[in-house]
Amino acid sequence: MALTTRGTTEGGWTRTVPVSGWQDRAACRGPQAEAFFPPSRPERREEKRRREARAKAICESCVVRATCLEHALGVGEQHGIWGGLNEGERRALLADS
Repeated sequence: MALTTRGTTEGGWTRTVPVSGWQDRAACRGPQAEAFFPPSRPERREEKRRREARAKAICESCVVRATCLEHALGVGEQHGIWGGLNEGERRALLADS
């Protein structure tokens, strides 16, 4: 089975990503998931730093961390913490490769 994901980058792109169920084993599942994405209201810089630090601490011991990061890089995920990296860190990683 495959999931087709459409990105919103300039010019657009489509990528097919296999569905493997890795999300079911992720440490971020449950009530702590809110730390991984910004709130709907404006967020101060220090609030963002603390929220991201909480999310990254959860990622540290996650058994699917590498798979999560690979997924985020593969589909061009633009928001949130994925595989222990925020959007800026993922952009930098892609730029270096």
